[in-house]
Amino acid sequence: MNENSKQGNNATLKEYHIRINKVLDYIENNLGSELSLDTLSKIACFSSYHFHRLFHSLSGETLAGYIKKRRLLAAANRLYYSQNPSLSDIAYEFGFSSQSDFSRSFKAFFNLSPSGFYKEKIIKKLQVSNREENIEHSVLSEAKKQQYEIGISIKRLADYRVAYIRNKGLSKMHKSPEIEASFIKLYTWAMARDLISRETIVMGITLDNPEILPLQECRHDTCITVDQAVEPDGVIGVRDIHTKAKYVSFKFDTGIPEFHKTFFEVIDYLYGNWIPLNGYIPEDKPCIELYKQNTENKHIYIELLIPVRPF
Repeated sequence: MNENSKQGNNATLKEYHIRINKVLDYIENNLGSELSLDTLSKIACFSSYHFHRLFHSLSGETLAGYIKKRRLLAAANRLYYSQNPSLSDIAYEFGFSSQSDFSRSFKAFFNLSPSGFYKEKIIKKLQVSNREENIEHSVLSEAKKQQYEIGISIKRLADYRVAYIRNKGLSKMHKSPEIEASFIKLYTWAMARDLISRETIVMGITLDNPEILPLQECRHDTCITVDQAVEPDGVIGVRDIHTKAKYVSFKFDTGIPEFHKTFFEVIDYLYGNWIPLNGYIPEDKPCIELYKQNTENKHIYIELLIPVRPF
């Protein structure tokens, strides 16, 4: 195969990824709508006859299976954050034909009924694939509590347009070679196109709730903010994210000893103590991490943002 042929094939594969990313974003934003093969194949500009095979080849999942999983996980997330949920409302909101259809599908996927899921509120008991053990809860000393309290603040974000690379798989060590490689690839791509400036925000968005899915199954977007003129490029997608909300903020220095233990300890403290004691409830939006590098010690600082609303 000559060089021109290789370049042509690479360009075609890039275009395939761009089209599949458009479909994935459309599905995520329209889970309650009729997501027919005909509709989605038109969005992807592929023949409906071949689209389901193309989707499976590029995503690793069947189209119908992916849609059903996303609907169930979104419904579970709504249940997780609801105070007095209506199962019928949730069923129709996320595209199920009836409450009974929703309940059967939910129990088959989670091995727990929707009402049982809501009543228990101990999500670690869910049997979704080979779940890892949850982070152990630790009893914090008063000194640690006071130390953490000093670092907590409230912050507001706007909506943004981002270039992103999507991965699957988080870790209790707060490290992922795939995610780290994605940041390098995304940043290199952006630098080559003069897209990096002082105003650029570098962020990570965990799209799934780790209390519902095991960490290794959670999707994660590595992102940088871009302007409206930027176009997707192969596996690098471009989309608008609806992050406008109020957040509880805490900043971490990743260079501290056993950073990951502190990270998850603070998360437990925020969810279990600070958020309820200060009259808030977690909002049904993804958590966000903002990243900055300290020019003096070269450490990466992470600002964890948990979306909240008044209780």
